[in-house]
Amino acid sequence: MPNQISCRGLAALMASESLHAVFDVRERGEFNMGQISNATSLPRRQIEFRIAELVPNRRIPIVVYDEGGGRAALAANSLAEFGYANVSILDGGLPEWRKEELPTVSGVNVPSKAFGEKVHHERTIPEISPEELKSLQERVADLMIFDVRTPEEYGRFCIPGGVNVPGGDLILWAEALKRKPETTVVVNCAGRTRSIIGTAALLRLGLNNVRALWNRRPRGLRPAHPTRAASTPERSRCGSLRRRGCHGFQPASFSITRQEMRLVSPILSMCDPKVSTRTAT
Repeated sequence: MPNQISCRGLAALMASESLHAVFDVRERGEFNMGQISNATSLPRRQIEFRIAELVPNRRIPIVVYDEGGGRAALAANSLAEFGYANVSILDGGLPEWRKEELPTVSGVNVPSKAFGEKVHHERTIPEISPEELKSLQERVADLMIFDVRTPEEYGRFCIPGGVNVPGGDLILWAEALKRKPETTVVVNCAGRTRSIIGTAALLRLGLNNVRALWNRRPRGLRPAHPTRAASTPERSRCGSLRRRGCHGFQPASFSITRQEMRLVSPILSMCDPKVSTRTAT
């Protein structure tokens, strides 16, 4: 029989320095409507496929919760079958947590968005509005637009002239951009978080003329649709660069120094979990 943990007990655990994992086992739509702050969405039906990657250490304490129904108990039993020995169920679930007026949030990717806003505020990230970007496209020749979304997102639509440079790949362009300081660089994503993080990374690497795009499309500007070849993950990173033209730029295969990687890794690893904080030897 899985252990029970009180709401106050879970709050104390989450405020502590000890390793732990808290999973909301409801469906993603329910999670987005309201969740315990800093909990991770892990729907009951996905546990078998994701838990080994999320919690490789089976000794770490795990807490699961739902709306107060039976899914948390089923999830706890599944975790026990997979060898996780320290699993607890939140007593009363999310309704009891709310009843005790403990913090909840709503939305998608809340921790990373909060981190992006923190970076934006503390580092005073320069921004550009969609209208200003449209004006730059019409009158400035030395302009680079980096779309830091995934190749799949980019393949659906993009800003005309935008080059797909997913996540941590952006820092590979730093040295080439430094050689042309007159070039205006604009970083965009689907909302604003990834563009803030990408801009912050380039600023830390010594670029000055770089701005993050606000998260709305300018009136009258229709999104472009990349060619079929550019929409595939393998070619959107390089093939589309040649077709669209990059004003003589070529990304480095790996020109990042150890010192530069130490500068940007803490930022990029929060935005893209595939970016390692370890540097190359």
